Amino acid sequence: MSFDHAPARRVTLDAQHGAVGLDFNVDHLAVTETDPFGNLPRTRRFRLLREDAMSGQREAVLSDALWAAVAWAKDELKPIVAEDLDFAAKKKATAQLSPKGARTLSELLYAKYRQLLKAKCFRAGVELILIDPAYTSTIGAVKYAARRGWSVRAAAAGVIAVADKS
Repeated sequence: MSFDHAPARRVTLDAQHGAVGLDFNVDHLAVTETDPFGNLPRTRRFRLLREDAMSGQREAVLSDALWAAVAWAKDELKPIVAEDLDFAAKKKATAQLSPKGARTLSELLYAKYRQLLKAKCFRAGVELILIDPAYTSTIGAVKYAARRGWSVRAAAAGVIAVADKS
């Protein structure tokens, strides 16, 4: 018996028509839509559970947040753009981190996030574009956050969305 599924027919347009950017954080998922001109018309914040919740609960809330983001992208015919984060090297160095820093890193559930995001996009026919995460929060803070009255994370999600204008 095989669990392989054929990919859904791609329903999204190219990123030049706008995209939905995701910024994954310890306690929330920031999701920001861009239009074809790089403007950031809408943003949304999905709360995630922290360390006081059981891992199954955290994964379920994360799964629901990602499904909502993928459904939004599918409805708007836009691809999802997310950071291609790699915490493997950082996790190896957790012994060098403070206890709070090590806990924060382990709370991220990044491997599960990435697995769920890829699967949900695959099943929905939403293109997933992974980009280099360098300076997205800094650019978001300087270019959008204060001007739009948005959080730095919502602005970072917008920067992520416009990072790949294929």
